[in-house]
Amino acid sequence: MIIVRPVTAGDADGLLALFQRAGSALHGMSSLRADRDALAERAAHAEESFAPADSPDPGADYLFVLVDTDSDTIIGTGAVIASVGLVDAFYSYKIVTRIYSSRELGVYNKIPTLVLCNDYTGLTEVASLFVDAAYRSTRAGKLMALSRLLFITEHTELFTETIFAEMRGYHTPDGRVPVWDGLGHHFFSLPFEKADDLTATGNKTFIAELMPSHPIYIPLLSQEAQDAIGQVHDNTVPARRMLEKEGFRFHGYVDIFDGGPTLEVKVTDMRAATASAHYVVVEGNPPPGPDLLIINQEIANYRATLATGLVEGHQLTLTRDSIAALAIAPGDTVRMMELDAPRAVEE
Repeated sequence: MIIVRPVTAGDADGLLALFQRAGSALHGMSSLRADRDALAERAAHAEESFAPADSPDPGADYLFVLVDTDSDTIIGTGAVIASVGLVDAFYSYKIVTRIYSSRELGVYNKIPTLVLCNDYTGLTEVASLFVDAAYRSTRAGKLMALSRLLFITEHTELFTETIFAEMRGYHTPDGRVPVWDGLGHHFFSLPFEKADDLTATGNKTFIAELMPSHPIYIPLLSQEAQDAIGQVHDNTVPARRMLEKEGFRFHGYVDIFDGGPTLEVKVTDMRAATASAHYVVVEGNPPPGPDLLIINQEIANYRATLATGLVEGHQLTLTRDSIAALAIAPGDTVRMMELDAPRAVEE
């Protein structure tokens, strides 16, 4: 069975093995690295984030792991970062249209520009989504991605009203990054991989020191770079489509390194909020049916999984194995939505 649970400090080796298997597939994913010390530090911080507290921690990093319980192997990750930019500055480019006109010449031009900003500072980010290649043809990735949104829906007090996701930007088939080659490279004088590594390790001072503070006129960039702004990596296309189906939208913000789009949504507008509800669990043998995405109501002992179940009113019948996977008992309450259902439900 595949489940989602909070990471623990003891997961560092499992995470390292996952990312070592990934190899070059992590290229451009600045929050994930096959570095055991960094992974151990992040896992320890995340474990503290999940611990009970008297008040929400804006510095919390809720890192989840996707686990194949049959082999007890970590096969994926996903995170919810409570508030970005409060310790290390969080930068984006905002696409802003500027108007240049001359009545005398009869000229009217709309010129798109990139403006460096910190507009997402303080907001909640969903991040660090990665699934082992061997499981990408299954629904494991969708479980990992969407269970985070149900976690936010269940525990809204921990997060901001708007959440966002940075999508990995477009890379050419031979590994080049057009936006970096056409823009960032001229100011940083570093390979993309080096700048990305520095960002991943929390070293962001160089961005403020070297990034131009004046607007960048997009038409002055190479055509290849212009075309890549707001586009995603080929491997990220399914993730973008999934988030858009969940209610996320592009509002003109892109990553400063690879030009990948940032998508955002109000928590109350997410499908996870409008199409999920609470159910009391009973044990039984439900008939075959659609995949249900189910989470318990815990934080430190959070669990999520996919299962079939029988819904009768606000009662949900699950098998003994599914109940065990959710670390609950009959009579407990869970939050559930159909994995692919567009409908809304009322509680």
